Order: sequence, then structure tokens, then C-alpha cells
Amino acid sequence: MTEEIAPASGVLVSEQVAKDLVVALDELAKLADRQGARLSPRLEEIRRNLLTHSGTHDSVRMDEFDVVDLLMSQPDSMFDVSTAAQQLGLSNAGVRYLIRTHRIAATFSSGRWFIPTDEVAAHRAARRAAGKL
Repeated sequence: MTEEIAPASGVLVSEQVAKDLVVALDELAKLADRQGARLSPRLEEIRRNLLTHSGTHDSVRMDEFDVVDLLMSQPDSMFDVSTAAQQLGLSNAGVRYLIRTHRIAATFSSGRWFIPTDEVAAHRAARRAAGKL
């Protein structure tokens, strides 16, 4: 019984969720590659950790429609560049720089960048803590 109870820090996910995340990260890497970009080192590290600690194998595959469902975000949980810039006290070019240098995650769709609201909130908190906001 004591093997079933252990202290943990961070987030625990099931093996299936780990597999889903690995597939989503793989698909995201393919999309980034098509744009001439790469996943950030942090996302690559997360993928490696998911593979290592979950027993998930590199050969995990999903149906294309399942992958699309995993990668899609609700529109109301995303900001466009202009809104993110206003929230962060930056110019549009400043937000695009953050995206280009992988300091903030974003999705490119229909010729526009979209940034998850939680990414903007985290970056805003970091800027506030650093006295830049």
C-alpha cells in the first residue's frame, strides 16, 4: 500500500494523457518545421520527460482528427498580437520578437499569430516582477 502513496511536486498525468501530449508536441514540431522554426528547448525537454517517465514510446501515433482536436484551442483563450501587446505594455513588433525567440508560445493560423491568454498572463507577471510593467 505504501508504494501507491508518494509525495509529488508538479503535475501528475495519466499514461494516456502523456501519450496525447507527446503526439501533440510531435505535431506542433512538424508545424513549426514547416514554418522554418523549432520547438523551444523547454518543450523538447517536456517531451523527453514525458517519454522517459511515462513508459510512452517514440512510436506513439494518433488519428489525424484526434491530433487536431488536441491542438485546437478555444478562440476566447487566445489573444492576437495587438491584444497581447496591449496586455504586456509592448509594441506589436515586441510581441512578435518574443514569439520568434520562443520566449512566449504562440500559434500561427490564417496568417496571424495567436498567443494563449495564460502565456500572456505569465509573461505579464514576470515583467511586473522585473519592474518592467
